[in-house]
Amino acid sequence: MKIAVCDDINEQRMILKEYLRRLEKEEHLEIDVCEFSSGEDLLDYIKSGKHTPPDCLFLDIYMHGLDGIATARELRATGYDGSVVFCTTSIEHAVESYKLKADGYLVKPYNYEDFIEAIWRCRRHFEKSRKCLRFVSERLEYAIPFNDVLYIETEQRCCMVHTKKETIRTYKKIDEFEKEVEAEPSFIKIGRCYLVNMNAVAKIDNDKLTLTNNDNIILPLRDKKKLAQAINDYFWSIARGGTNG
Repeated sequence: MKIAVCDDINEQRMILKEYLRRLEKEEHLEIDVCEFSSGEDLLDYIKSGKHTPPDCLFLDIYMHGLDGIATARELRATGYDGSVVFCTTSIEHAVESYKLKADGYLVKPYNYEDFIEAIWRCRRHFEKSRKCLRFVSERLEYAIPFNDVLYIETEQRCCMVHTKKETIRTYKKIDEFEKEVEAEPSFIKIGRCYLVNMNAVAKIDNDKLTLTNNDNIILPLRDKKKLAQAINDYFWSIARGGTNG
């Protein structure tokens, strides 16, 4: 998902980028952020035809040179149909923004909750950017968001993918799933047979993990100390406000 941030004040662009990175971690999204300090620069970027237009645009209204309303009007005239969220210090342009089919209107100063409320109005762009486990089962193609996966286990020559709603059998190997989630710190390999989403862990005992669906996964004795450290490190990173895989 590509999101553009256009504001002539650097501090305001920094705030939005920080919120977007937090959203990226919390929702397992892949977000490409591009930033602009003027409406003219944004228009040049999109009109050049050399770049993929952003799916969503956070656009300041009061900028030097071309203001946000004029920028959005010109963008719409070129056929741009992405989501637009206006950011401003005043509500006086709210009516005009809706005429330009804006999906949101953020009044400065705003917080993360205000940002979330605005960006979820652009939800039509999110499913294609959400990180998912992809596999085939009985000739059906599945794309399960990482957040919905509890754990994966090997069973004979296949794998069982346990999700919040169902368990799905696939011939995709656990090593392939492991490669697919290697950049996600929330997934930890338990022995040779399990790949567990730590966000689905409800309870940790000395020798087992209890998941939110009440399934238990036994920690193998030979790797117990190493696994316990990896699990502890993950939850400490969450407590310190780090990754939220």
